[in-house]
Amino acid sequence: MENRGRLAIVAGTGRNSGKTLFSVRLIERHREQGIIAVKISRHDHTPSAGSKLVASGPGYTICRESSSSGNKDSELMLAAGAAESYYISAGEESVIRAFNKLLQLIPPSNPIICESPVLALLVNPGLLVVTDSNNVVNRKEISGILSRCDLVTKPARVMEDIMKISLINNMWHLPREEQVFI
Repeated sequence: MENRGRLAIVAGTGRNSGKTLFSVRLIERHREQGIIAVKISRHDHTPSAGSKLVASGPGYTICRESSSSGNKDSELMLAAGAAESYYISAGEESVIRAFNKLLQLIPPSNPIICESPVLALLVNPGLLVVTDSNNVVNRKEISGILSRCDLVTKPARVMEDIMKISLINNMWHLPREEQVFI
């Protein structure tokens, strides 16, 4: 598994676990760093009016978001200060192919924040965060991710946990003493 230090993956225990809240707050804190935001979903969503198809392949589409005024995750991350924001729709078998295609389209050194539990099973990111909440809908089985995550957070602790995370030479860093070991 390739180590991708500039990549932070935010995965959740299910819908409404706080993934987007965490991603948006982390982007806001590091907005001057040229962060590329990515949302990966296995479900097709209606693209926003500001969404433009930039690539597609077998089992995936990649859209670049230009609107920061809506409620879609890619719009919220752009509004938070991401330099660029993308939405990838991909089946599980196409996620790594789609992500590798996206890497060809974006600047090679910008830090990346990606909401995707599936990608967390396929690559070794510089930072792997799992969000959890009492309001989770459709709780997911993520034991394969939990055993490798750097941090587990809840909405009430988001700002406290984000303050522990830094970017050093565009690589995500969480001091070892702050990491969660499961």
